[in-house]
Amino acid sequence: AAVDFYLRLGCKLKFRMKGVWAEFELGTVKIGLCPTPQPIEDRRTGVVFEVTDLKKLVEDHKNELMFIGEPIEKIHGIMIGLKDPSGNIL
Repeated sequence: AAVDFYLRLGCKLKFRMKGVWAEFELGTVKIGLCPTPQPIEDRRTGVVFEVTDLKKLVEDHKNELMFIGEPIEKIHGIMIGLKDPSGNIL
């Protein structure tokens, strides 16, 4: 499910060992997914994706993505958190 999630975000799958590792590229950025033996609560990745219209993205995908709260306006722009299917917070 996490692999499909990152593909839908526009990441390109470069390498995958099912159940062990998946590696993606988004421009010059590489993202690696590696399962852990036990769940880690509230893990945050520090990965930020910039989109053209965040409010439209949230409205269009509110039933398929796990957003955390509502969009928040800050001095540097509008942002919202979301969880991937493995619980990683972006």
